[in-house]
This record gives sequence, C-alpha cells and structure tokens, in this order.
Amino acid sequence: MVRVVTGKVRKRASGPLTASDRRQAWRQLAKAQRQNPLRRVRITCCGWVRDPIAQVGDWLWCERHEDKFRVAEVAE
Repeated sequence: MVRVVTGKVRKRASGPLTASDRRQAWRQLAKAQRQNPLRRVRITCCGWVRDPIAQVGDWLWCERHEDKFRVAEVAE
C-alpha cells in the first residue's frame, strides 16, 4: 500500500514533502501501528489490508491494481 500523506500526519497544508515531513509522518504511522498491530481495513478492490490510521471513506492506493480505492470497513 502507498499512503497519501494528508492533514492526519502532516501539519503544513501544501507544498512538497521535506525530509523532516517524511520522517515525522513515518514516526507517527509507526506509533499508531505499535498501538494496534492487528488493525486492518477492507478496501473495495481486494479485501483486507493492514493500515494503522485509515478510516471508513478514506482513499488508499492499491499497488496491485494501480489505482485508489475507498476504505469500506475497519477492524480494530
């Protein structure tokens, strides 16, 4: 999966990601993953995948289908 970095993991509103932005986003995602390592979401294209922060209605990129799909369900 590829994550589109949004306001959930990024403070600034626009512009390219800096190295500092990337490190901060990865730290925040890793922390969320450690808190609930079994959390998964069902995306409409290919079923269940692990994701630490996605919510129902969010868009996630699927590398297998090379397109983005909506999160349909979350299992904590």
